[in-house]
Amino acid sequence: MNAVSFDCGDCIPVTPGQTVQSVIDDHARCGECEEHAVRILQDQIDIIRQRGHAARQKKWEARVDAAVAEARRAS
Repeated sequence: MNAVSFDCGDCIPVTPGQTVQSVIDDHARCGECEEHAVRILQDQIDIIRQRGHAARQKKWEARVDAAVAEARRAS
């Protein structure tokens, strides 16, 4: 027998006549699973923001390096 496991730790068997999707739909309102999904999404948002900050920092450093190099050539 197949079963579907969820983030909250539940493992629900798929009984004859059910589909995996119907088991998922029945479990869709589990508060623990929703909290887990929110935490994962927040982590992903934080990673994207960090990458953006890192990219801006690299661009700024490149501009500073270019300005320093230009100043050295000019002197």
